[in-house]
Amino acid sequence: EFILQNTCLPTHPKLDPMLFYNSKISEMLKRNFTQDKNREIRTVNVTPEAYEHVKDFEKCIKQQIDSGMYLPMQSFLSKAHGAAVRLALCIHAWNNPTPEERPITLEEMVAAVSLMEVIVEHAGSAFAPEHVQTCTDANEILKWIYRCDWTERRAFTDVDVRTAISGLTKKQCHAALDLLGQHNYIRQYLEAG
Repeated sequence: EFILQNTCLPTHPKLDPMLFYNSKISEMLKRNFTQDKNREIRTVNVTPEAYEHVKDFEKCIKQQIDSGMYLPMQSFLSKAHGAAVRLALCIHAWNNPTPEERPITLEEMVAAVSLMEVIVEHAGSAFAPEHVQTCTDANEILKWIYRCDWTERRAFTDVDVRTAISGLTKKQCHAALDLLGQHNYIRQYLEAG
């Protein structure tokens, strides 16, 4: 087992963060964990402001799903607001030994939504690992666009891009150009013939 310890600063036994964390988790599990079917069901409420915040997050996620840009992770995104509420409950339970006695606050919900936004960002790489490469390629294309003199010409082709940026395959180029188009950096111009 590998345990990372801060060797520069001495830890005081009463202030050791891992001891505190383990103690807190043990306390929460003793009170709440059971597999008894006849257990007491506790309900935790949410303040109106916290509820409104998670509903706004849900609307934002729905807009992202509807944009069609996140097809590989559409089902994951559709559950993100629910995961944010569960994270808010975890934060609330950490802050309150008896969480059912007071509602989840706006501050706890904001913290949970912020965590979920980071999780969604990382999930993008997990659901579409090629997206990371596409973003890198799109940045290279943008750098090339900014370096070019556009006073005499107003357009370029994928061949122009692949000639300017070595090692870029046709498939990579098209994926990166599509991404730039989706984010309104460029617009595709179609000519007859």
